[in-house]
Amino acid sequence: MTGDGQAGVLLAHSQRLFRDAVRSVLDHEDDLVVVAEASDGMRAVVEAVRCRPDVVVTEQDLEPCDGVTLTRILADRLPESHVILLVDRNDEDALVEAIEAGARACVRRDVSIIGLTETIRGVVRGETIVPAPALGGVFARLIRRRDERDLVARLLATLTPREREVLRRLAEGESTSTIAQALEISKETARTHVHRIMRKLQVHSRIGAVMLVTRTGLIGDSLDLDDDIRGAACAPS
Repeated sequence: MTGDGQAGVLLAHSQRLFRDAVRSVLDHEDDLVVVAEASDGMRAVVEAVRCRPDVVVTEQDLEPCDGVTLTRILADRLPESHVILLVDRNDEDALVEAIEAGARACVRRDVSIIGLTETIRGVVRGETIVPAPALGGVFARLIRRRDERDLVARLLATLTPREREVLRRLAEGESTSTIAQALEISKETARTHVHRIMRKLQVHSRIGAVMLVTRTGLIGDSLDLDDDIRGAACAPS
C-alpha cells in the first residue's frame, strides 16, 4: 500500500493506449493508484523492484518474455506483488500454467475497464480469479498435475544420489559421453545409470525420463533464477 492507503498498481503492457486508458480510470479511484508503467518485460522487472507494487497488470504476449515468465520472476523476487495476467481466450492449459507460475488472476484481454478494476480490487483482497467458463477445467487440470507430481516425486525418491545427478545432467541436454567425462566414470557406467533411471521412472527412453521430470518441474529446482531470466532475455541490465 502507498502512504495514502491506496493499492499501488504497475501496468506492464506493450500498448500505450491500454496503459493510458487504465490509468485514466484508476486515477479517479480512491483506493487504487498507478505507481509505474512498463512497455516490455525488462522494464517491468526494473519498475517492480523499484516501486514494489501491490498489483502488476500484464499481458500474455508481453515481450521480450511472455507474461507467464514475467509472473514467475516476480513471484520469486517480489511475492508481495500480485500478478493479473491478460489472456487471449479461455485456454485452460495457459491458465493452469499462469496460476502455477504464481498469477493471482487471469482475465480475458477484452475485459472491460470496470471489470479489470474490480479484478484488481479482488486480488488486493486476496482472491484468486479465473474466467468462470474455465474454472472447472482449470481446477481439474491442477489436481491432475498435482497427482502427477506426487507420483513422479515418489519415483524420484527411488533414485540414488548419483542417478539423480545423471538425470539432472540429462535434463540439461548433456550426452552420455559428456556425463561420463564430467563424473569421471566410464561410458558404460554412465549408460548403466541411464538404464536404471529409465527402469525406476517407468519410461522407455531417456527422452521420456527428461520429459517426465521437466513437465512436473521436479528437476531443475536448484537452477539459479538468473539463468531463467537470461534465457528469457528479460533481465534488467
